[in-house]
Amino acid sequence: MNQQTVLPEYEAQTEMFTRLVEQRWSCRAYLPDPVPHEQIGNLLRIAQNAPSWCNTQPWGVIVTEGNATERFRAGLLAHAKEQGPRTRPDIPMPEKYTGVHLERRRESGWQLYEAIGIARGDRMASALQAQNNFEFFGAPHAAVITVVLPKARTARWTPGSTLATCCWPPKAWE
Repeated sequence: MNQQTVLPEYEAQTEMFTRLVEQRWSCRAYLPDPVPHEQIGNLLRIAQNAPSWCNTQPWGVIVTEGNATERFRAGLLAHAKEQGPRTRPDIPMPEKYTGVHLERRRESGWQLYEAIGIARGDRMASALQAQNNFEFFGAPHAAVITVVLPKARTARWTPGSTLATCCWPPKAWE
């Protein structure tokens, strides 16, 4: 192949990727319908192509369904309620946001709350909405990405690219 035959294909792929990225949104409610196993398998196969530290692919994936999802959802929510504001993620959140980062975070939050009818400053309603994070927004499945190389600091970051890779195909399949 020469550059003239490769370039149009590359441009078409770039345009498709750009459209997918620009149309990305954060889903805050899912239908209860299970996703077919074949489709989940396809997503996971695609995700194996995500960049990882020297192709180590240091992650494992557990996908729940049915009663397992419900037990996981209930357990995670109970843990979050028990911990309250003391809940600590595996990777610490920033202690505070400032400047443009704070502005972007606030704008995103206000858009979300406005879309679902929560008034600005309604702390009770926003706290209840935040609980949906621990209930997977009603999704019929949960995917837990584990890191199997705990001593390697770089292994903690590569699952993010895997997760991001899993997010693009469903949008393309719509």
